[in-house]
This record gives sequence, structure tokens and C-alpha cells, in this order.
Amino acid sequence: MGNNRYASRRLVLTAAISGILYATAPSVMAAGFSLEEVVVTARKTEESVQDVPVAISAFSADDLTAVNITKTSEIAAFTPSLFIEGNAANNLSSAKTTIRGQVQADSLSTLDPSVGWYIDDVYLARTYGTVASMFDIARVEVLKGPQGTLYGRNTTGGAIKLITTKAEPGAGLTGFATAGYGNLGAWKVGGAVNVPIVEDKLAIRVSALTDQVDDGYGTITKTRTAIAGAYAGNKWMDFQTHDEDVGQKDIDMYRIGITFEPTSDLRVLAHYERTAFYANAILLNYVTKPSSFGFYEGASNAIQEAWNTANTASLTTEYDISEDTSTKLVLAYRDVVSSFMSDVDGSTAPINYFLKPFEQDAEQTSAEWQIYGDAMDGQLEWVTGLYYFEEKGIDFSTSNGIGDFLAGRYAGTYNATIDRNISRSAFVQGTLHLTDDLSMTGGLRYTYDRKPVKVNSEIWLTPTGSTTVCRFDGTLAPNANLSDCTWSQSANYEYMSWTAGINYQLSPDVLTYLRSGSSNRAGGQNLRGLGLVSTDLSGDPINPPINTFEAFEPENVTDIELGMKGQFFDNSLQVNAALYHIWYDKAQTSLLLPTSSGLTTFVDNTSSAQFDGIELEAKWVINESWMLQGSLSKIDWRHDNTEDYANGVPAYEYTVRANYLLPLAFADVVFDVNYAYRGEFLPNSSQRRSVIESSDAVVEDVGLWGARASMDFKDLGLTASLWGQNLADEEYTLSPLVLSVPANLYAMGTGMPRTYGVDVTYKF
Repeated sequence: MGNNRYASRRLVLTAAISGILYATAPSVMAAGFSLEEVVVTARKTEESVQDVPVAISAFSADDLTAVNITKTSEIAAFTPSLFIEGNAANNLSSAKTTIRGQVQADSLSTLDPSVGWYIDDVYLARTYGTVASMFDIARVEVLKGPQGTLYGRNTTGGAIKLITTKAEPGAGLTGFATAGYGNLGAWKVGGAVNVPIVEDKLAIRVSALTDQVDDGYGTITKTRTAIAGAYAGNKWMDFQTHDEDVGQKDIDMYRIGITFEPTSDLRVLAHYERTAFYANAILLNYVTKPSSFGFYEGASNAIQEAWNTANTASLTTEYDISEDTSTKLVLAYRDVVSSFMSDVDGSTAPINYFLKPFEQDAEQTSAEWQIYGDAMDGQLEWVTGLYYFEEKGIDFSTSNGIGDFLAGRYAGTYNATIDRNISRSAFVQGTLHLTDDLSMTGGLRYTYDRKPVKVNSEIWLTPTGSTTVCRFDGTLAPNANLSDCTWSQSANYEYMSWTAGINYQLSPDVLTYLRSGSSNRAGGQNLRGLGLVSTDLSGDPINPPINTFEAFEPENVTDIELGMKGQFFDNSLQVNAALYHIWYDKAQTSLLLPTSSGLTTFVDNTSSAQFDGIELEAKWVINESWMLQGSLSKIDWRHDNTEDYANGVPAYEYTVRANYLLPLAFADVVFDVNYAYRGEFLPNSSQRRSVIESSDAVVEDVGLWGARASMDFKDLGLTASLWGQNLADEEYTLSPLVLSVPANLYAMGTGMPRTYGVDVTYKF
């Protein structure tokens, strides 16, 4: 395309925070390892990100293969300050994502995440199905810190972008086929092909994947015998005690991408992706589980399982208006249908579990227009634009608690309709080059959000729900209609966010920067509001009482960061470091508390907080055959209210890796051995003081070994690999949703046991 230098500058302008971009896998050249120049692609141009102050940790397709990353959750093991795990007792296909302590622990349709997920330039309001999107991607980018100016939706923690491999009109007929087999009955088959239609003008790329685990790694005895008589006749209830395998999955994905370049100034990209997902997992009460069961065995009323399908489509148009100005328009649509089952307490007691699958159906559309370029003979780089987003759908759940059972109530329902969540914003940002070595960046964004909800909430008085009464307090519920047990409410929010920074090139190989930024996470509605909460789960009074119908306010995060990235000793050693401080105001915290109508989960704006952290990454090419890599992150937090705390935030994380290259006459053999450590952390709970004072609910630290050996037959286009994860077969649990610490009413999932397998890939 014409004017390609502005395509590369677009990268600088679209990075909203500062930090570190680094490669995680060695570059294997003909003569051996080298310190790879890390690049990202903006349209057709590649530029080293060591030369620009952006806060990205990047993984190329080869990087992901080297450490056997096939799921979105596995990115976190090799990214400082990033922690990803499934929501406790929640949807297996969604991810609870934490960056630098910022997290949203629930996945209701009325909540926005602290960390935004993107496929290419498309923001994903609901992250279901992204695990399948990891196939045939060009790279993953992890942006850390407040994203308040240039990215589609305001997020306080950061953003994760999955960049798909694009069709290339000039690449010819190329592609790959891959297959793999592993323990636990795991197997996969996939591939991609790039087909040029009009030489150098038009091409199409088609990708497809089937990824399954047939046997799983555990067994759950599924039973509801304690309440079989009460629920006779309910079609969702299975009263036969039987064993079910867990740890299974079934993922299918296909993607179609089209690239059309009719002139040197115009580029059009079309993208469609469909994913289908099923998985089940262990979710057990490890405090009350009988000792006769093994670590991956237990009994509960329901196994944790999830289903979803997602369709994502986008159309991107890029055009060079003049030598100094370019524009970009991104139109997108996505719909997700998701459901899951869970037994929240993880036991056979009738305490708290779903009677029907929890269901979500979300449909989103968005449009983003950008115009960017430079002025003052290249001294000023600028970007401005508009963004529009809307979402509508339903959010349905039916659960039973022991309080309901003892009171003769069979279940409580929440059936919420969202029509429509709207976000509109305008932004501008510029970088002024004062000298060849010194530059300054500043940006502003105005955002308007509208968050409505209409909720039907009932209590079943019969097992089938044929007789019901309203579940909520009709005197407090806004716009209540007791004839159909509904209430409704809408709220609007407006806020400004900003970024500012100064960057200085100490030498050709060392860049330093200082930046600060502010961002807001949208407020919203508590769809599970029931009434006034005056006591916590322990019976202690809450002063003042909380009205669970009230909408929660936007939270605000402001940070300041000092960073350096450099290459030393004749480009054999790369060291990147960042030191940051975060001010966290009106923090949105998910709570679960009792009312006279049953348990309610809601979001409240709790006390202010501050976070301090440091990140360090290094890569050392010892010689042509050896490379060492490592990373470290540490984070400390403190809340104004001593009964608040950061959930899902390990204080320490680190990784170490060693790579060895053995060149043979007929192939190159590359060995990768890695170790990833994650420190202990506190889970989400309404009994916050009890969690802090008790060690029962603390999620213990864990360190995992992994390895991969690959033989690359370059002349044949064939690569064969043997890989393993959790090689020491560590038994470790995941974060629980703590309902009650004294009564141990919480279930915990497990990490994967040792897995291993072989992969074969043929490129043509």
C-alpha cells in the first residue's frame, strides 16, 4: 500500500499504555540462536517494538507452539502480571482475567470485564469461545494497565488481542495441516490454506480445527438422592446415582478470511469465525470430600460442564487519503449462545446448585472509525476517531439453596433481558517528537454508556415451577410489576479518560519512558437484586444496609509507570523492566449475601485501593546453541477498608526457560524446557474478613514443569514434536467461590494433571 510509514506509526498510536514487548521463543537462524528483533505488523509494515514505548507482551505463532500454548488461559503462565483461570463454579468457556490486580470475578451480562478481549480489532463483550480462536493466529498481544483512550471499550486492567493470520494475495497457494494425539484420549486435526484468487489483489484463507479430549482425567459420582423425592417429576433432575468422566472437551472451529487490495492505497479485510465448545471439569468440596476418593474423584449433585457457540464477523477498510493522512473503518457483529451447569458447594448436600443450565444469549454490533497521520514535517503523529457499541440478550439462571429447601421452596430464578447496552465515545491522541531522542504523548477520550435491564425473578413452590411467587421485595424494586414478577431500571454514565507520557532514547539500544493514564470501567445493573441486605453471611450487621437493586457506579483506575527496555553486550542480552503504581477508586466488587428472599449476588462499589508492582523480563543468547529466558512479577496491594482485599491476585509469579538447538544433517532439533511458578492468592468471597483470617480458602502456590522437543525437516516442510505439561504431575486446586468459610460451603476446581502427546505439522 502507499505511504507505508504511517502504517507502522499506527502501532505507536494504538498502544494506550507503556511497558514491554518481548518475544518468548528463540529465533532459530541458519547458524543457530540469535536475539530476535521483535516485530508487529501494522497493515503491510513490520517495525521493531523495542524502539517504541508500548506496553505489550507479544507471542508469535512460533512462540505459542514452542511452549505448547493452545488455550487462552495458558498465555498467563508466560506473561508477567497476567493471571487467567476459569470463573469459580462458573462457565468453563469464559475466563476470569487479571492484569496487575484488576479483575471481574463474575460473567453476568450486566457486568463488564476489567480486561478486554479482542479478535483483531473487535472487542468481545463476552469471551465465551475464545479458546478455539487460538488456532491459526499470527500473534497474541497483552496490553497492561488502563486502556482509556484508544481501545474500543474502557478497561481498567488491560487488553488481550488475538490477531488472526490474514489471507495474502501475494503469497501463492500455501498452508499447513496438523494432527496430534495425547494421553487422556486427546486428539486434534486442523489446517489452513491460503488461496490467491486474483494475483496480488485478492485472496481467501480458510482455517478449521477439531480438538477433543475423549477420556478426561477424573470421575464424579453424580447423585441427587438426598432430595429425589422432593423433585420427582422435574425433567432436569436425574436421580440415578452414576459415575461420569470429567476433564473432557470437544471444540470445533472454522474461519474464513478475505483480503482485497484493489489499489496501492486501499485494503479491505473480511473475517468470519464460528466456534462450538463443550467441556466438563471437576468441581468439588475438597474440605468435606471423603478420604476414600482420589484427588480427581468425588461426588456432587451436578458436574461442571459448559456449552457454547459463537459467530464473529468483521469488515475492515483501510485507505490512504494522502501522503500524510490515512483512515480505517471497522464494522463488526458477534453473537454468543452459552449455557453451563454447576454445583456451587461441590457436595451431595442440597445446599446450592443449578436445577437448569445457566443460559446466556448475547448479540453485539460495533463500529469504529479512525483517521490518523502526521503533521509538522513528521514531528507530530496523531490519531482521532469515533466508536459505537451496542449489546442485547438474555441472562437466565435457576438455582436451589439449602434455605430454599428447608423453607419448602424448590428454586429461585433470575431471567434478565438486556435491551440495549450502548457505549459511544470519541478520542484523540498525539505524539510530539521534540528531538530525535525525546518525545511526548497525550490523549483524551469521552465515553457515554447506557445500561438498562428488565428482570423476571420468581420462587418455585412446586418442583416443576408451575406455581410461583415473586422472589424480590416489591416495595424496593424499581418499576416493579408483581403480576408478572418483573422489575426494570436503566442508568446512564459519562466520563473522561486520558493518557500522558514522555519517552527518551538513552542510546540506540536503550529506551526509557514515564507515562500515566486513567480509565473507567462502566457502571451497570444488579440483575440479581432482591431487596435490602442488613446482615452478612455470618449474621453480623451491615451499616448502612445495602439496597441490592441499586445500580453500581463506574470504577476509576489511574496509574503511573516507569519503564526501560534495552539490548546489551552486542545484542546478546535483552532486559525489559517496568515499575508501576495504581490508584483504584470506587472498586467494583462482586458480593454474595442473604436476604429474606434468598441469596443474592450483586456488585457494590467498595473502598479505594492502591497497587504497587514490578515486572522484569530477560533473554540471553549464550551462544548459537543455547538461549536462556526468564520473567518475574511482584505485586502488593492495600485497601482503605481493611476488610477488603484483592481476589485472584498472586503476589509473585515467575518463569524460567532454557532452549537448546541441535543441528543435524537432515533436520534441526530444538529442545525447550520451562518452569512457571504462581504464588498463593485469596479467592472471591462475601465473607471477606473470614477469608483474610482463615487459611482454609487460600489457593496454594504451584510450580509447573513443561517441555517440548521438535524435529524440523525443513526440506520436507515437516515438523514432528513431543511435548509434555505439568511433568511433575502436581496436584493443585483452582480458585473457589467461597460462600461460607466456617461451614466450608465452597467448591474448588483442579488444574490439569500431567499431559503429554505428539504433534505433526506439514507446511506447503
